[in-house]
Amino acid sequence: MTAAPPGIARDSCPFCGERPRLRWWNYLPSQSGGDIVCNHCGERSCLSVQSGLFGIFVGAICGLGLMFALLKHISPRVAVALGTAVWFVVCGLVVRLTIRLDPPDVR
Repeated sequence: MTAAPPGIARDSCPFCGERPRLRWWNYLPSQSGGDIVCNHCGERSCLSVQSGLFGIFVGAICGLGLMFALLKHISPRVAVALGTAVWFVVCGLVVRLTIRLDPPDVR
């Protein structure tokens, strides 16, 4: 059995094929895309636009759903705070599951 060619995994560096070390803030929604520096080759890559938008969309749906469900039972401030927290957590999880790294010039 031969080894898989470099770059086959979605979360691998688009330049060298090795998996970069991702921090938790790389999964949070941001406008900059969160540049990710590869530990092996030193090149910069970023999250794909599709991963980020899908994470924001699914996180917003889950957060708003929880917020509207809780508005009848608890105070609006607490409901908004919980909805926002759920949005960040779900967004990070969805981005982690659908992650793909692109070179910076692809954006």
